This record gives sequence, structure tokens and C-alpha cells, in this order.
Amino acid sequence: MLMTQITIPAAADEHWLTLPDGAQILLRRLGRLEGPRLALSHGNGLAIDLYAPFWLPLLDRYDVVLFDLRCHGRNPPCKEGAGEGDGVPARPVDTIAEDFEHIWACINDAFGAKPMAGVFHSAAAISALLHVMAKGLRWDLLFLVDPPIYPRDGHPLQAIKAPHNARIAELTRRRPDRFDDLDIYIRMLRTRPQFRRLVPGSPELFAAATFREDPEGGYILCCPKELEARYYEQNVHTQIWPALTSLPVPVFLLGGDPDSDWPSPVSKIVAEIARETGLPYELVPDSSHLLQIERPAECVAALEGWLKSEGFVT
Repeated sequence: MLMTQITIPAAADEHWLTLPDGAQILLRRLGRLEGPRLALSHGNGLAIDLYAPFWLPLLDRYDVVLFDLRCHGRNPPCKEGAGEGDGVPARPVDTIAEDFEHIWACINDAFGAKPMAGVFHSAAAISALLHVMAKGLRWDLLFLVDPPIYPRDGHPLQAIKAPHNARIAELTRRRPDRFDDLDIYIRMLRTRPQFRRLVPGSPELFAAATFREDPEGGYILCCPKELEARYYEQNVHTQIWPALTSLPVPVFLLGGDPDSDWPSPVSKIVAEIARETGLPYELVPDSSHLLQIERPAECVAALEGWLKSEGFVT
């Protein structure tokens, strides 16, 4: 694996979950195992190791369970039998949401049952919401970071989000998915203005966490770009927004800055959801959709403040 300035510690315990269709998820347990439990996962096309600047400071106080979404990060590549011919799920939004029931149950079975807060960014946040809407109370708390919730029917932000989803899916399919040398990719991240806020070491961490060695030579994205593109196209569940005020679990929304120089429609939508629903919400100034690896200290402070207010920690 590519060496980075940010060291990913070894897990205290690991467990492989095999899903009904044969896809596998690696569950890793780190931190203070007797502490309150947090489960963490990531956004579309990314990997939970990329979020180390956010979760490393949590390890001295919490029982932390990390997992990548299927076909992402440390999990095996998509394979035939766990999707269409290329192994990519035909309905990735729904499939990954269904995975969360098995993941939640396996964490309790493998590491012992106890109260657990889900700390989920972007696609993982959508999965957690759809999971709770389908199965009822599972996670004891949900701390959701810039969840890309599709606007409810009749809301004007839908006219912004729909073309954004289509545009980002198109860009995903067009971008390179393999490199002979990851230094080229790292240099590219360093020169892109939208990544200027990343904490030091993040470009290297990006490369190490989201690429794997290709048996045919060089490096290839862990998450197939077709899976990532389909997710953007299919993330159009208009029923999530109206359901937020009736969920059986406390929810907190942490948002990127909708007025930053690289604003995301997601951050605008999250701010509007909070205004309309009254859900607890905090905005991280001068941040983008990648706020946990731009402003990790502020994100940790928001998380711990809310956990304490909910009585999850003292």
C-alpha cells in the first residue's frame, strides 16, 4: 500500500461479513473497546480510511467500528454474482441500504451488542436513513454529515439537484480510473482548487484508500466508476425528506458551507432541510462536501457536543 503521512492503526478486532449475494464487508474495531460505540462509514466512491483525520482523534474515547461500503476501500472488488455481469449492482442506492441491516446485525453479533451511534457521511448517511425507514429503530443515534438527500416533491431545490446528479455521473464516467503511478494522481489533487482545504497528507491518503493494485499493472479505483455513477443517478428518493421528522431515532445534521467558494448543492439542501424540519444542525464554515477531511477538529467537536447533549456520553 502507498505510504502516507497519516498512519492507519491496526484494528483490535476484525470480522468479515458475507452478504446474501456473496459480496463481502470488512468490519474493523479500534479504539477504547469499553467506551461508547460509534460506527463510521463514508461517501460514494470513497473509503473510510480517507476519513482518518476525523476518526483518529476519537480512538482514545470510543469503541469505533469502521466499514467500507460494498466494492469500496478494503472490501473485495465487485464480482460476478453480486450484481450485473460486471458485479456492479443494478440499483446501488437500494442495494447498499439493504446491506446496512446485515452490517448493523453483524456488528452486534461479532463485537457484542451495546448502544451504537451511526456516524455516516454522504452515501452512507442515505443508506442509514433508508435502512431506518425500512426496518425501524436500529442505530441509537444518527450523526449525518452532509447527507445528499433528494429534495421533496414540490421543492424548488429539486431543479438544482437533478441536473447536478446527472452532471456528476457524467463526469464520473469520463474520468480516469487507473494510473501507472499514483504520484500523478496525488499531484492532480494538489493542483485542483476544490481540494485546497484538505488537511496535510490527505492527497496521499486519497490515493492509498481509494485505489488498489491492478493485477494487470498500475493502480485502479477500488470502487468501479460505473457503480459510483449509477449511485448519483439513482439517488432520487423523494420520500426521505418528508420522513425525517417521524424517524424513531434522534438525527443530527452536520453540513458543509453552502456559501463557500466551492459550494455543493448538498450543503444548500441540508441547510434548507434543517430550516424546514427543525432538526439539530450545524454548519462548518469554509468547508465543502469533504468537511471531515478539511475541518476535522470542528467536525469532532460538533459530534461530541451532540452525543453529550443526547446523554450518549458524559
